[in-house]
Amino acid sequence: MIEVQTEDNGRRVVVQMSGLITESEIDHCSDRLAESVGAASSQTVLLDWTELEGWAKGAKTVGTWFGMRHWGGVRRVAVLADATWEDETLRIADIYKLAEVRRFPTAERADAIAWLASV
Repeated sequence: MIEVQTEDNGRRVVVQMSGLITESEIDHCSDRLAESVGAASSQTVLLDWTELEGWAKGAKTVGTWFGMRHWGGVRRVAVLADATWEDETLRIADIYKLAEVRRFPTAERADAIAWLASV
């Protein structure tokens, strides 16, 4: 499941992913993501992967395409995830070349938000 919301008066977009993410889920929420990222004034994103199990075949490709097309203005991305997702965090950094990307352990949500807010 993918949930998209804004926080801090629209300054931060939060994308919470849980379970096994499918291509259709990414397609379904891509308009909401584009809307939220476009409306965020400081262009920061929190990817909350604390309950993520992974991506179904094809889902990463769709997510990569979306990111390259819509997230050019993102300045910082905080990935809230355990060390299992370190390689994926590196992939996020490769996709969003203009953004600073940093992974935070799941217990450090407040630190991740503080880092995003310090832009």
